[in-house]
Amino acid sequence: MGLRENLRAFLGAAEPAPVPQAADGRPRDAEMPETSGDDELRSALGGPGWPSKRWERASHLMKVARDGRPEQRAVALEALAGASAAWWTVLDETLRSQTWTVQRWTNGLVEAVAAGRADLLDLVVAGCHHQGRLREAAVARLRGHAHPVAAAMLALRSADWVDPVRDAAREACEHLLDERIDAPRLLAVAGLADALGERVRGRWLRERVDALVPRLPDETRSQLLRSGHRDVRRNAYRLAIAAGRLPVDRLVDAALRDADLVIRRTCADAAFAAAADLSVARRLLAARTPLIRSEAVRLLARGGERTVARAALADRSPLVRLVAQVAVGRAGGDPAAYYRELLAGACPAPGAIAGLGETGTSGDVDLIARWLAHPSARGRVEAVRALVARDAVRAEPLLPLLHDPANPVVAQAAAALSTVAHEISPALLRELLDPAQRPAVRRAAYRLVLVRDVWLGLTVGLRLLADADPVLGAQARAEVAAWPRNPGPGAYRRLTPEVAPELLAAIEQARPVLGDSRTELLRWCVRQDR
Repeated sequence: MGLRENLRAFLGAAEPAPVPQAADGRPRDAEMPETSGDDELRSALGGPGWPSKRWERASHLMKVARDGRPEQRAVALEALAGASAAWWTVLDETLRSQTWTVQRWTNGLVEAVAAGRADLLDLVVAGCHHQGRLREAAVARLRGHAHPVAAAMLALRSADWVDPVRDAAREACEHLLDERIDAPRLLAVAGLADALGERVRGRWLRERVDALVPRLPDETRSQLLRSGHRDVRRNAYRLAIAAGRLPVDRLVDAALRDADLVIRRTCADAAFAAAADLSVARRLLAARTPLIRSEAVRLLARGGERTVARAALADRSPLVRLVAQVAVGRAGGDPAAYYRELLAGACPAPGAIAGLGETGTSGDVDLIARWLAHPSARGRVEAVRALVARDAVRAEPLLPLLHDPANPVVAQAAAALSTVAHEISPALLRELLDPAQRPAVRRAAYRLVLVRDVWLGLTVGLRLLADADPVLGAQARAEVAAWPRNPGPGAYRRLTPEVAPELLAAIEQARPVLGDSRTELLRWCVRQDR
């Protein structure tokens, strides 16, 4: 029995089955959405938010496959060709569920596939159908198409749970996956190999693609290395490096410019290992990844280029500074002395300020404190951190930074001041909590209130329960909800006559938010401590 008769006998001999009731959000035959304009169709099929709108978008695809104009069908195929592997796996699952609700149309689709009239878009829907015989027939028809969409569908079906469908798709993929494959189809298959690789039935495709990549011509492999899909690029680099198919210049270029951290580090390691001299290490001093820069500094310092290590002492990364400090120290130098020279000059780099905090002594505190007024926010942040590292935090020089125009400086100053919060007057903290202040300033002040005094923290928290700043309000609600606390002996000092009335008033004011039970519990806590 031929394919047409087989399909008809299995799926088309009986009268069309009644259409079952569909769950909410899944269209029945008569409820599929109208076809859209080209731009709207591209957005519907390939736009962002696919997982949350998968039922609607699968409906659009079936509608276009059922009665879309030729130009609409071309747009749909264009969108499918540019789809990610994750998108394809969701599409497969969603179409399989939706085809149960369009059984009248399925009969027409069966006839078109069996008679050889189905175009590529019909075969995509048939390849995701819940009927295994129809998926198997779609695989047989897809073998004659050179389009990337056909390759993607064959890749999907190579992990099918039905043996005949899976075997037919794998046979087709065996013919597809050779050195002559074009880049668009290879990219489609490679992406799905990564997406399906963790599935038991998906390992076959992963193994076939892994075996093919080292044998590819340079131009085709370069297409994989430039893929917009991160996992495809990662795997291609890994396999090409293992096979020794990438020149050092290409490895260095990827280590400097690739958007993915894993690829940058992998290529840098391979470039360092393959380098015949120190030229690669010199080029990789410009890498944006600290681990790569630190290794370049180490290799160059070991090779006798001490000026490189000295220049790296002011690097923005703590890791690179540490490697440079060790290299300078082993060569008989004093990193701290070099940092002092830099800080004594005009506008040192933020890394130099941080370095003196890491290597200096208590005698360097005044030199570091001078740069609390550094022109850059990063420099002021590093000055605060350096004072913390030297255990030289005092409230007076740091308090002005709570009004700093840069929010990271305000946050860093508050973190440092939390160790000396007892030196800050409650009046100043209340001033900083004024609603007229910037949110970053108010949040920093509340942080200091909480560590300065538990009763003052509770009073202020009650006042902030309904604050307009959502972050501050949420933090206050969490703090108040944690009462009564048990932080250990001596954590609570006794309420003074000045604090107790204000606290009781704040509790009463918050009664609408707290509720009667919580309010009475807090009033009991206050009474117990008086």
